[in-house]
Amino acid sequence: MTQRGLQQFTTTLSGFIPALREPRYRLYIIGQGLWIPGAWMFMTSVRWLTYDLTGSYESLGMLGFCMALPHLLLSPFATSISDAFTRRKTVLYFQSIRISVYPILAALIWLDLISFWILVAFATFESAAVALQFPSKLSLLMDLVGPEKMVSAGGFSSVVANLGRILGPTIAGAVIASVGPAWVFLIAFAFSAPLIIILNILKTNQVRERYHGSILRQFTDGARYVASKPRPVLILIIISTSSILGFGAMTLLPGIAKDILGLGPSGYGLLESTVGLGALFAAILLATKAGFGIPVKVFSMTSILFPTVGLLIAFSISTGMFPLVFIALALYGFSISGQNSLGRSILPLLVSRRFSGRVLGFFSIAMMGLKPFGNLLAGYLASVISVPTVLFSLYGLLLGAGGIAGLKLFSMSKKSEEPKTS
Repeated sequence: MTQRGLQQFTTTLSGFIPALREPRYRLYIIGQGLWIPGAWMFMTSVRWLTYDLTGSYESLGMLGFCMALPHLLLSPFATSISDAFTRRKTVLYFQSIRISVYPILAALIWLDLISFWILVAFATFESAAVALQFPSKLSLLMDLVGPEKMVSAGGFSSVVANLGRILGPTIAGAVIASVGPAWVFLIAFAFSAPLIIILNILKTNQVRERYHGSILRQFTDGARYVASKPRPVLILIIISTSSILGFGAMTLLPGIAKDILGLGPSGYGLLESTVGLGALFAAILLATKAGFGIPVKVFSMTSILFPTVGLLIAFSISTGMFPLVFIALALYGFSISGQNSLGRSILPLLVSRRFSGRVLGFFSIAMMGLKPFGNLLAGYLASVISVPTVLFSLYGLLLGAGGIAGLKLFSMSKKSEEPKTS
């Protein structure tokens, strides 16, 4: 494509996706588009390798617990870091630490030194680097595009993320099946490196203020502020209940693929990619805002949709309806992507901008920090009762708990002004 043709394509695409009118965002999203497949290659390989080494659902639950625990323990620090320091540099620093794990794991596999607990240790270290940059990374979008284009930026970022979620597991499954997991980690590293270069040259417009007091003081001040805002509180409750009760299907997916569906690593990668395909469709709708007329109301509806789809997954597995499993997983990706993308895009618009980093830190705690308990619970239950029974139980509870909060938020949105987006 010629330079003129590329410019015309970009102009046309920007007409549908307002965030792409910002040159800095376009540069950043190129780096994201390369890095995200690498991240999913890493995750797919770690999960498959765990189940291959142990053959245990409890081990999958323990892996999920350990990888999510840093988000709970480190989020108070990460939340304050996001508003107090340069977010671009924070993301650059911890992203560099994160991808350093990939070649080390490849070397350990080649030297035949890998074990379940070594894998867990490195995966937890990688997750700690993710946790410490997570609120800064979410807030970086606001610095790049401003509040008016935040929903569009969040939606298109999800489009790119879910394209990576489709591509990454597919590549990982094929590579594991052909040459083994060590090469997956090296390929993931190669995909991830360009983002480091882009973060080094990227310019942002971060709104920073001088903060007084300890990190704990900044965290508690932010918590008191958010607690005074009913709609952000309800959004965080919905995200929290989804994190604890809603990710059982993904935690147990390697075992479901291998033991229940009789699939190998390539088939497991295809299941992961199917989730990404559904999430991609939701992200495209969000990026263009087609079908997302009133963001808070639509978000509240996901509290019903997500657990309903989870129950469909349980039904499809219990009845052995193989095609329905793929349909249900695609709908699962659609519903959880819509919920998380809308949640993180709306929250900064419902609070003062000086608290945007901290409110996204609380979003990080709700979305990622509470997952350890859900992962551990799903893994333990699957070791003592059947997987379909576990999923029916978890998603039934989620339908009740999250649904109540969602209905309350929906009723409040009728009386409150919606956040302004473009």
